[in-house]
Amino acid sequence: DHEALTFVVNGLSKIAALPQVKLGWIACAGPERRARGALARLAVIADTYLSAAAPVQGALPAILAATPAIQRRIQGRTRENLGRLRKACRGSALTPLDVAGGWTALVRVPALGDLDDLGWAARLVDREHLLTQPGYLYDLAAPHLALSLLAPEDRFAEGVSRLVRAVDEVIASGP
Repeated sequence: DHEALTFVVNGLSKIAALPQVKLGWIACAGPERRARGALARLAVIADTYLSAAAPVQGALPAILAATPAIQRRIQGRTRENLGRLRKACRGSALTPLDVAGGWTALVRVPALGDLDDLGWAARLVDREHLLTQPGYLYDLAAPHLALSLLAPEDRFAEGVSRLVRAVDEVIASGP
């Protein structure tokens, strides 16, 4: 019932949190004849350039068996860290955006002088040793930062506390 070819790409790097274990797959939907042709061409590419290593193939049953537990731990950690972020930002100049999924939180930061999102990210690395990504990498117009929700809970809480304090200090003293 799809008029256009649609590809869904996934792999162990995402579902099992194993970025160095190279095994992925592609599902294709769309008009049957076009989908069959696309899959045939993808098969040639996959067979030529993207073969899975034998150790990964051998470990696949154990990896897939462990995946639900890994996913629960990641979901728990990201949920807890998101809650910590929201709580820490209450009453501050930081505004976390709504999160629909994933393990990255986007936070609106104030635009002060030359402190756009890249300026904020650079300042936080230089002065606070906090690693964030500037929001422009996520096509956000206003100054935003991207924070990983995967960090261990205690380190994430410390980092968010330092982030809020650093932003408050800049607002109080000027950029």
